[in-house]
Amino acid sequence: MSKLSVLIHSITLKDAATYGGVTLNLVWNAWNWYQTRELRRDAIRVEELKRIRAPVDAALIKLKQSRMTLRSLDASANFAKLKEGVNGCNEAMAAAFAELTDALRDLDHSQYISGEDWTGKAEALWDDFLRQLDVVHASGDLDGAKNAIRQSFTSFDSLVSEINRKLTAEIAPPTLLDRVLSTLDRVLSTLTKRRAS
Repeated sequence: MSKLSVLIHSITLKDAATYGGVTLNLVWNAWNWYQTRELRRDAIRVEELKRIRAPVDAALIKLKQSRMTLRSLDASANFAKLKEGVNGCNEAMAAAFAELTDALRDLDHSQYISGEDWTGKAEALWDDFLRQLDVVHASGDLDGAKNAIRQSFTSFDSLVSEINRKLTAEIAPPTLLDRVLSTLDRVLSTLTKRRAS
């Protein structure tokens, strides 16, 4: 017999149970270490998100208040007063958006937040909103200006909902299936937009 077979035959049940218990204990400890590390990382990530989210929420509230002011201008019967009100509202919204972009930059720089390019996406949606709001000044009549204000709400609402959606996704990171479905949804919406144009 070879030395290995002699060694295997010399191991008793008591020895096998001991080695098996030690091995099982090592595997269990490794699993616990991994789970604890993940829980600690998730707790740090949630705390970081809470800390960073507060300024984002404050800026969004200011933007929503300005949106309500803009909505009230829709009832205006004087074109000059409407343009003046839109200018004032635009200044307040620009200040609130500057606060929002500062807060979003913190999200971009955080190592615990999985989202990316928060500021760039928000600025692109903000530019769409401003383009539609600029039509108020370009239009020469009251009805055209009111219509431009109403159309600008769509871009504004998409800006706020996109930021809120991404913040909510940070609390509960998506599973692999969620990511695949989200990617398919974006591809389909892009194809639909291309066909429509």
